[in-house]
Amino acid sequence: MQKQFLYGDDVNLELLSNEFRRGGQAKRGYVLLRPLIRTQKRKKLDNLLRDHRKKAIYKDKEIDGRECVDQLIGFYSLVTVGLIAGRISQPLPKALCDEVKMILGDPSVRAYYKEFYPLLLPDLLYQLVIGNIASLPSPGSVYKFSTVEAGVRFDEFLMLIRAIEGDAEVDVFLGMLDDYWYDEQGLPDLIELLGSSERLEKVVRRKRQSNDLDKAAKGCIRYLRLLQEFHELLQRTGRNNPLAGAMWLHQGYWLIQMRQNFDRQLGRIVRNIGRSLEAAANKPIAGRVEKVPARQQQQLEQGARDTLGMMATSIKALLDPSWGTPLIASTRKAVVIKRLNHTLSQS
Repeated sequence: MQKQFLYGDDVNLELLSNEFRRGGQAKRGYVLLRPLIRTQKRKKLDNLLRDHRKKAIYKDKEIDGRECVDQLIGFYSLVTVGLIAGRISQPLPKALCDEVKMILGDPSVRAYYKEFYPLLLPDLLYQLVIGNIASLPSPGSVYKFSTVEAGVRFDEFLMLIRAIEGDAEVDVFLGMLDDYWYDEQGLPDLIELLGSSERLEKVVRRKRQSNDLDKAAKGCIRYLRLLQEFHELLQRTGRNNPLAGAMWLHQGYWLIQMRQNFDRQLGRIVRNIGRSLEAAANKPIAGRVEKVPARQQQQLEQGARDTLGMMATSIKALLDPSWGTPLIASTRKAVVIKRLNHTLSQS
């Protein structure tokens, strides 16, 4: 039996919603929030979506609920990027607009994504559906991209998002980055581990990670490698392109967390990762010794140093929040034009 469209007949929107909204945690987030918002259970909403720095989150049910809400808000962020890429048509279907108004317009939810854990993309979508923004930047209008080219960039972006969100060890790393603690181990313990090339080498060489701290370290290595690909994608898209700004802002929360927690130690951490990977690769497996010719060994070592240097450069460049400026600037311009047109129509 064919599934009914969730929001309307926009095929690209339906493909996105089928993957990121129709099932899993995003759907559970919607099912959780909808009755609480409709019946105005303000105390329950405020407690569920509270700032963890003021009152800690430790119950499994609360953690799961917040993760589901995060996935739902993440879907709305993806819709915003899809709109800017021209993959999703403007105006949005009424069903999605009504959902966005209800969820993202709720005071408790807005405090969650605007004040406690600032995210611009869902707010842009909300401002669009309530009419504060006439339209979002689109290829061929605000920026000189064909719809096809912008769509290709969006598809590449989705591939990276799938790689990030589908990796269990990356999830543990991002959890620690977001102040999660696993068996009384948290971000300070992870930073200490990443600061030791010897300890890191042992983690890299293990086929199975014995604890969440080791998983977070492996997840950090994978995430940094994916960020290198992400930086290359942004460069292909263009530094002054609102689409690049939208894609950066989708990962901006994590990049800002890395900047705040890793900035002074990031160079050392990247070097330690490189050393541990190189040492693990060069260390012979028990009972088997393979001799590599000297010239080939030099080439391999030089290649590893070049790769390490590119990774460090990419990560440092990505931690610059000005990537989001072109989108913010074009959106502000759209708001000014809308207000000007409204004023002229009243005169």
